[in-house]
Amino acid sequence: MLFWVSAHPRRGIWGAGRIAGRPYAEADGLRVPTEIGLFDDPVTAEELTTVPVLRTMEVFRSPQQANPSWVSRTELEALDELLPRSPVVGHAGG
Repeated sequence: MLFWVSAHPRRGIWGAGRIAGRPYAEADGLRVPTEIGLFDDPVTAEELTTVPVLRTMEVFRSPQQANPSWVSRTELEALDELLPRSPVVGHAGG
């Protein structure tokens, strides 16, 4: 998973992680345990839009859409070249 921050001057991808357990129910809905490592510096939206295949990511097409958002396999492959290693998952793609 990717950790996207939108309400910040350096909006973009700030970290990467993975699902760390099975979903479980709580009174207000389902929860999924996660582990997310933050990058030393985010990969900003400005940087991401320099890669043509990433310009159409859902976070750019529908910026007001509620979480979660998703990236395609093609987008994730392009992101893997740009994102720093995460302390949790290595590269974003796995």
